[in-house]
Amino acid sequence: MTADSSIHYVLGQHDIISSSLSVEQVVASKALKQLSRRRRKCRLPSERLHYFSVYTNNLCRISCRIEASLHLCGCVPFFYNIGKTSCSPEGLYCLAKQFKVWYKTNCTCQPLCESVSFKQVLVKKTVLEQANSKLETQIIYPRMRMKRDVLFDISNLIGKCV
Repeated sequence: MTADSSIHYVLGQHDIISSSLSVEQVVASKALKQLSRRRRKCRLPSERLHYFSVYTNNLCRISCRIEASLHLCGCVPFFYNIGKTSCSPEGLYCLAKQFKVWYKTNCTCQPLCESVSFKQVLVKKTVLEQANSKLETQIIYPRMRMKRDVLFDISNLIGKCV
């Protein structure tokens, strides 16, 4: 499950929903962490954004929207509360008029180098007239994890040339 997706269940009065979620973990090697952000093409959670002290894809998109709102209307919506000039009613009207440009700003947010994600494996719905509604969720923990690593570095290149 990514940041943009979610899992929804609609429970009736006598429904029992059983679901299974698997967990996937990606970690970054020490060699990858030493590369520049441009070379590794991913961000570490500890790398700051302009307005936030950590990096997530959602905070990156919010930063893009903050920059776009400052550029388009000279203010920031009050719900972003970052210490910049909050939009007056005129500023909010400006953003509303340019909503598609402002909110749908095409951000170039890099993925996280290290992450934990959930994937829906199974959903089963049972109706029992004698029972109250119930949601059961089983989490399947990983037996292995993926590691982002550097395949070739400068020492490999020098070693091949000699």
